[in-house]
Amino acid sequence: MATHLLKHAMEEFVIGGPISIHKLSKSKIYLRQILQTRKSVPLISLGFASSVITTQEKCMANARRVTYPYLLIIGEKDEIVNNKVTRAWFSKTSSKEKQIKLMVGAYHELAKEPNNHVMFESCLKFMADRIIASNKTFGDF
Repeated sequence: MATHLLKHAMEEFVIGGPISIHKLSKSKIYLRQILQTRKSVPLISLGFASSVITTQEKCMANARRVTYPYLLIIGEKDEIVNNKVTRAWFSKTSSKEKQIKLMVGAYHELAKEPNNHVMFESCLKFMADRIIASNKTFGDF
């Protein structure tokens, strides 16, 4: 792939993402913070793009090796992480205890969404269920 071949020679070359900034989150406060502080810019370097592609390919190729319990939460309107690919990875893993949760109306930044309580509650419930099932206390993982 071209990005892999060019990544070392053009690490500083920046490409623009096709995602509009308003599709990161529905939180107006978060988006205002991004615009005012310019701490997050929807641009990535060629090296980073190559790394993401390589990592995604490795994750998909090794999905069957995932055997541990996990919870996967995806945003319904996420355009940065493809939900179809995420669901395909989920179905390929070998975990006996796995859950996938869709956050309705959410974009990519799940913790910044107005309904972020859905994510936090789901994580806490998933962890509590594992602790109860194992008959251990929280610190005994």
